[in-house]
Amino acid sequence: MDLTRANLNRLREDWRVIALDAFTTGAAPVASRICQQETSNNAINVYNLLVALPMMRRFRDRVKGQNLAMAQHRIANDEHEATIEVPQADVERDQIGQYSNMFSMLGIAARRRPDRDLAQLLIDAFTVTDYTGTAFFANSKPHLPGVVDVGTFDNLMTEKPSAGSWEAAKTLMASIMDLNGEPMGLGQQKTVICSQKWESTFRRILNAELIMQVAGTNTAAAAVTNIYQGDAELIVLPYLNTSARQDKWFVLDTSWPLRAFINQTEVDMRFYAQDDPNTHKDAFDRHLFRYQVYARGEVGFGLPQLAVGSTGADAAL
Repeated sequence: MDLTRANLNRLREDWRVIALDAFTTGAAPVASRICQQETSNNAINVYNLLVALPMMRRFRDRVKGQNLAMAQHRIANDEHEATIEVPQADVERDQIGQYSNMFSMLGIAARRRPDRDLAQLLIDAFTVTDYTGTAFFANSKPHLPGVVDVGTFDNLMTEKPSAGSWEAAKTLMASIMDLNGEPMGLGQQKTVICSQKWESTFRRILNAELIMQVAGTNTAAAAVTNIYQGDAELIVLPYLNTSARQDKWFVLDTSWPLRAFINQTEVDMRFYAQDDPNTHKDAFDRHLFRYQVYARGEVGFGLPQLAVGSTGADAAL
């Protein structure tokens, strides 16, 4: 291929289309299903988190306005990129077919980026503070920062997965009260997130018609109806598959438009190229053409009341 500007522009456009097609047609990221989706036009978005959910009351004499308390939380956008280099010699020799898959991988990497960020946020949530001033997953969390007289709530567990641990997680979520001491009505639509290590355990808990249960001491296990069948959707997040992360698991209430986590997007995906030896240093000095996918955004904390997290450090219940 002659390295004319017209040829390089056509090549750039071909590769841009390949990357964009992989980005737009790939499997939807988990973050798009379980996170609150927000578009950003600023370096930092400030959210007024609704910490008292609205509820219907019987009408008596006159309307009673509800004090829907809010707390502020900030999420700063970060920059993300993936860049590959193509030798100029390969372009001149028309040995470029091998690179099509690489550009598809660039698009897929951009598509899956929010899931990587979500996995990291889930792990950080055991130590990083949210709007309450406590770790996102903690006990005795105030609904309002520093104000405990309007009630606190717990959303932290330490047990490994089991039917007993699942029952405890459901109970913990259902027990969360609002600012007025009323049940928030959580747990009506639940999603479980875990690593590959615990997939089979949760599939048995959530999907099997029958489970094995021991009725008492010195009694053989017997098959009984699984009362937890259909309790929740299960999502296995592959970016939790490390030795340090794999025992942690999470339960989210996904019945509200507000969510426990926010997927904030400023720039979805852009494609850049440095392929002009007259203006790009690497193209001149190293005879390499560089191509990049770029995004700006972040996955951040939403309402901690809508999630329960377990470290998985202790024995199952």
